[in-house]
Amino acid sequence: MSGLYGFLKSPVFKPQAERLFKKMGRMMCLHENHRPILEFNDDTIISGVIPVSPEYQDSVYWGQEGLHVWLEGEITNAEALGRFPFEKKHPAALLHGIFSRDNCNNELAQLCGFFSSVIYDANRGKLHFMSGRFGLRHLFLYFRPDRLFWCAQQKGFLAIPDFNSTLKSESIRKFLEYNYLPGDSTWFQDVILVPPASVITVDLLSGSMTSRRYWDWRRIEPSLQLDEDELVDRMHDAFQSGTDECIFRVFKVLFERTA
Repeated sequence: MSGLYGFLKSPVFKPQAERLFKKMGRMMCLHENHRPILEFNDDTIISGVIPVSPEYQDSVYWGQEGLHVWLEGEITNAEALGRFPFEKKHPAALLHGIFSRDNCNNELAQLCGFFSSVIYDANRGKLHFMSGRFGLRHLFLYFRPDRLFWCAQQKGFLAIPDFNSTLKSESIRKFLEYNYLPGDSTWFQDVILVPPASVITVDLLSGSMTSRRYWDWRRIEPSLQLDEDELVDRMHDAFQSGTDECIFRVFKVLFERTA
């Protein structure tokens, strides 16, 4: 299974950081094609990603001038939004550029796709955790005063030596009722899911955590007055167009791999 993972090197975990990181990566891998990539390791954090396939290995990380970005998933309109050629080609570079510029919320609101991202700003001492508009790529945080871990799959947290693996009774009830965990439910205590269209920021100096939404349906005002039939047709066309684009990208990757 692909995904982002890593943790803050608090004193209690610093001596065993690399061993713990490898153990988290092994718990996330389902087969030999999924291989963890250690992209960054300094005195503050250790972070990496398991790409969905080798073809995406070079597009999951971008780091320059103390700002580091890990991306899992895809930004489908990166080519249209990028200001520079490398931002158009590498979605992680696009996010790097957006977070390095002022008033980044306006640019974030234009992003389309299915992705999650971790942004480490070493200059300002902040970690940002971001989810796409619809939250289709999960990113979970395990946050307590003495620790901060992130992982695309909750089972990755089971690698932490003193992690409380007791399942929440409310989550069990919801799963038995719906056959999945609805909304922002998680299996474990102190584990939260980064909400859709949101950025959670942790200040590494103060230890505070804040969350903000960068996009919301309610901010889009209706531009056309349509009757019900016309609205259904427009929704069908939009859905079909998006589906066709995703299918084209999948077949493109398959073709490149077989060629």
